[in-house]
Amino acid sequence: MILDQNLKTVRAWYGLQGAVQALSASPDGTRVAALGRDRWVVWDARTGQEVRSGTPEYDTTLAFAADGALLMLNDGTLTRMDLQSGQTTDVLGDGEAYDVRVSADGTLAAVIYEDRVDLVALADAQVIASSEI
Repeated sequence: MILDQNLKTVRAWYGLQGAVQALSASPDGTRVAALGRDRWVVWDARTGQEVRSGTPEYDTTLAFAADGALLMLNDGTLTRMDLQSGQTTDVLGDGEAYDVRVSADGTLAAVIYEDRVDLVALADAQVIASSEI
């Protein structure tokens, strides 16, 4: 739901039941993604139309890459989904990542593992920095 400065509803999206577990806006502001317990949905922010949806896997979170692709951490692996085709590719994690946080511009990700945190450039999945925890 988007509210104006007077807290009046400007746009609302429907499609999830229950609590929202993750919410993200694309860097260019054209898409909004939300994750519920049983479903994830991506909407066009201007029209409110559903762009793509699916069923989350175990321990899922979501964000957007700089190019507008949807990033999802599914059961320890970060995947990239082309919203046009629905095609997914594994980016990193190999089932070992615990959590991920993507920068607002969608270019970097902090990937949390059991024993370390990696700062990763999403364009090429290269680790820029790493620190033990």
